[in-house]
Parts: sequence; structure tokens; C-alpha cells
Amino acid sequence: MTEKMLDETKRSFLQRVAREGIRVIGERKLPYGSQYLLESDRYELVKVNFYQSKKGLSFVISDQTTSISGPLNTICTELIMGSDIIKEWYVGTDESGKGDYFGPLAAAAFISDEKTDRILLEEGIRDSKKIADQEIRNYAEYLLTNYKDCCVICSLEPKVYNQLYSSYLVEGKRSDQILATAHGQIICAALQKRPELSLIITDQFADEEKIRASIAFYEGGKTNGGNEDAQIPKLKIVPHAEKYAAVAAASILARNEYLKWMEQASDQLGMILPKGCGNDVKHQAELLLDKVGRSALPEYAKIHFRTTNEIMKRYCR
Repeated sequence: MTEKMLDETKRSFLQRVAREGIRVIGERKLPYGSQYLLESDRYELVKVNFYQSKKGLSFVISDQTTSISGPLNTICTELIMGSDIIKEWYVGTDESGKGDYFGPLAAAAFISDEKTDRILLEEGIRDSKKIADQEIRNYAEYLLTNYKDCCVICSLEPKVYNQLYSSYLVEGKRSDQILATAHGQIICAALQKRPELSLIITDQFADEEKIRASIAFYEGGKTNGGNEDAQIPKLKIVPHAEKYAAVAAASILARNEYLKWMEQASDQLGMILPKGCGNDVKHQAELLLDKVGRSALPEYAKIHFRTTNEIMKRYCR
């Protein structure tokens, strides 16, 4: 984000909080960001921190219990994400873990409408990549407690993921077929929960034909061929789909599922399984091989990653 864009965001933020009757009583620079001290008409004080990183702009609100916390969440989320509100019932999907060597591929769907979207924005629901792990746990608990019937979660643990990858490789299919499979499964589960869904929104990870074919497979072939294909709601595939509240909620649910698996596996092994694919992952993978042996690696890692070849070269020296 350029300096000009940051200035525009700051200007928009100050204008919107003023319209809400929220007073700005202090401002200071932070490393990689800015902090605003705000006051409500009840004399409640709240700090809002904006941070700039490679992932873009993110925010943290110091107190989520005040009378102005909800409006501030909405303002900040809409400024950063450019959130779009959908009037009809729709489902958003997202996944987590696809770029991580250790752990599952977790996918989730969230069913929403205009009213629910606005509530989620007020609660601060946004793209999980903009949220710290502990906040993700809190938001996931909120969603699963208050909107249980709107949530669908699927987790392909490493052993299953590796088996799918191998079978798709034999069939000449690309790795994005696994993503299409996971999304197709959760979309069909969402359609069973609420058949009147008129729109599906998902991130741009595969072409529309592949996603529709996966949905049709899990629908038991009902949607294959002819006019019956119209039974599948409209499918909207967009980059940065987390600007839609349901997709943002799905991203939180998926990330929370991934984090839970990683924590449980780390506890069982008595060693930390790091996220990502960096040097710390390679180091821990070598320690894991010493602990469980090569044959057990597919139970913890996505073995088609280049990381596997790199650690095997070192391990077999």
C-alpha cells in the first residue's frame, strides 16, 4: 500500500468516526503503523492501531466491549477490505493450510445474508490473514456458538490429502483438484442446510468448470448434464473474495481448524510443528523423521512439497 493510499485511508477513517460522533483525542505513529485514541459520548476510551505489512493494512481495536467497538469494527473492516454486502442468502468458502508443509488442508463454508453480513462486520469479522491466531480462535468460537447452522468445515488430514494427491496424479489431474474437491464437499453440505441459497462466492483457486464438477459429484450426479445443471446456484469466483463477510468468516473457521490440528499434533509428538515452508519447517521435519521414521511422515506433512526432497537429501547423508 502506497503512502498516498495510507493517507486516503486515514482521511476516510477520521471522516467516518466523526460522522459516528466518536471523538479523536490523540494520534501517534507506531513502528509500521499509526495509533488513534478515541472517546465515546460515554467517555469510554478505545485505541485503534493500524499496521502496514507485506500482507497489506490490518487493524487492532484495544477494547471490544465499549459502545463504539461495533461501529469501529465496521468502519475499519470496510476501509481495509472494501466489504461488499449481499442482499440474498449466499455461501462463502475459503481454505487454510494449502501452502503449509505440515498439517491438513482445511476448508470451510459460511452461510449468510444482508442482516448477518452487517452483524459480522460490526463484530470485526475479516480475512483471517489479517488476524492474530488468538483472535482467530475467539472469532471462530463466536461463529460456532452463534451461527452453528451457518458453518460447514472439512479437514483433509495429511494422510488423506496425500492419498488424494497420488490418485489425482495417476488420473492426470492437477493439484488444484484437491482444493476443488474440498470446496465441492462443503458447498454441497451448505446447500443441504439451506437449499434456497442463490449464490456461491469463493476465491480464485481453480476454474469454474472444475468447481462445478466437484459440486456435481458430491450432489450424487443430480446436477450433471442438461438443464439439471441449473440446480447449482450462481458461482462467483473472485480474487480476494474475503471482502465478502461470509468468505471472511469461512477463512476464520478454516484457519481455526488448521491451527487446532497443528496444536494437537504438536502436543502428541512433544515437539512444535511450525507453519509455512521455511527453514524452521525443514529443521523440525528432520527432527520429526528421527522421532517417527520416514514411513510416518505422510501422517503429518504434504509429501509432494519440494520440502520433502530437500529434507530427505539431508536425512539420507
